[in-house]
Amino acid sequence: MRIPETKINEISNKLSIYDVVSDYVTLTPKGGRYWGLCPFHTEKTPSFSVSEDKKMFYCFGCHKGGNMFTFISEIENLSFPESVQRLAEKAGVELTVQEDEEVDKRYRAMMELYNRLKNSMHYILLEKETARGALNYLQERGIGEDTVREFSLGYSPDDRFWIYNFLISKKYSPEFLEMTGLFSKKNKKISLFSNRIMFPVINSSGKTVAFSGRQLDSFGGKYINTPETFFYKKEKRFSGFIQRLRR
Repeated sequence: MRIPETKINEISNKLSIYDVVSDYVTLTPKGGRYWGLCPFHTEKTPSFSVSEDKKMFYCFGCHKGGNMFTFISEIENLSFPESVQRLAEKAGVELTVQEDEEVDKRYRAMMELYNRLKNSMHYILLEKETARGALNYLQERGIGEDTVREFSLGYSPDDRFWIYNFLISKKYSPEFLEMTGLFSKKNKKISLFSNRIMFPVINSSGKTVAFSGRQLDSFGGKYINTPETFFYKKEKRFSGFIQRLRR
């Protein structure tokens, strides 16, 4: 069972993340965001932030973050479909579901793959010496570790076969990998992304559905983006901090 993306977008457009979060947290405006005491860990100084522009929340203390659906899931201990149902009621949106079991299974597997890859590349950027140049590049442009964590930025290693080998090791089939949009059409084992800073593209459900990769050497275009796939349709704009790097 899968909730149509159009319904999730409708809920997200009708509700303000401020209105959702403020039912649980007292928020105070400061510096273009709202701030409050984090509901997910004990603290005396507010480190929990809400951005209306990005429709996201993030705690600089415990590093929990996401969109309004993630917030409701976390604070009410609900599954994602249950959190969508809860917010649909709040927004006055009539919810429908798609029952195509095979499509749903493939969709969930693809979301799992992208999330697993995002987490691995995020870990590499923060923890591996081979990514030191990428981390320095970001810091030189005023993008510190808190922002790296908030947006789950990552690093794709300087090995064009790394992503393929990594995903094969996680038991994904070569046939399934062909549908991901991550590989060259000429050589299905060569990734589009190598030696690049990786920016996850997040959909309204809080799921990673694509990547934008920023070049760190002279190989390939300055930016490479995941092409459209059965689960991802390209957005025409990038968030502010990516625009900063595009200068």
